[in-house]
Amino acid sequence: QAVYVGGDSKMELADKDAANTMPAIALCTPATLAEDAEGEFLMQGFFRDDTWNWTIGGILYVGDDGALTQDISGYTTGDQVQVVGVAITTDIIHFNPSYELVEIS
Repeated sequence: QAVYVGGDSKMELADKDAANTMPAIALCTPATLAEDAEGEFLMQGFFRDDTWNWTIGGILYVGDDGALTQDISGYTTGDQVQVVGVAITTDIIHFNPSYELVEIS
């Protein structure tokens, strides 16, 4: 899941619906991490998840509650658009987040 640095200096879930939870700076593993638990974070690089089914070559964006998405057609006013990577195969991505955000108006 995509995470940002919260006000308490801890990693929190990024969410396209809330500007104060952006930009995402890393991916968290495991995908579900309890509050105050320790985890590993990928700042940049290749990441594989056998449950994914991405469109190869498609751009990846931050979605809801830390999820990644390739479909921003449903984004509405106030949503934050952040490119975070590209699908290399259906289950491997290259995570390389841009810190530039575009807000839908």
